[in-house]
Order: sequence, then structure tokens, then C-alpha cells
Amino acid sequence: MTNYFSRDLRAEIKIPEKGLAHRVLHDDERVKAIVYGLARGHEMPRHAAPKPAMLYFVSGAATLTLGDEIK
Repeated sequence: MTNYFSRDLRAEIKIPEKGLAHRVLHDDERVKAIVYGLARGHEMPRHAAPKPAMLYFVSGAATLTLGDEIK
């Protein structure tokens, strides 16, 4: 397994004016790390992740729907 380190996740992705941008930082048989940049007001469509997911918000605010639960 190769390690990945980022001093500043904000520097890993350019936030688009519209829509969504993403970049895969790491991908192996155990874990996939993706950084997403969402434009203000953008809604990511519902989807299922093939592996467990961890969410970390660097800045901004979001409403999450996890199953039937809204956070």
C-alpha cells in the first residue's frame, strides 16, 4: 500500500463556479480517497458508495441525507 499525505486539502481541488469537481487522491484494494469541490448551491445526487465512506468538510456547510436520516 502506498501512503498519501496532504498538508492542505483545499489545495488539492479547485472549487468550480458551477457543479462538482473531484480528484482521486488514493485508490487501492482497501481504501479510496477522493476530494470533492462543490459549487455553492450544488446538490450531489443520491448514490451508494461501494466501500464505507468518511466525510470531512474543509469549509462551507452541507445537508446530508444518510438513508432516511437527514443531518
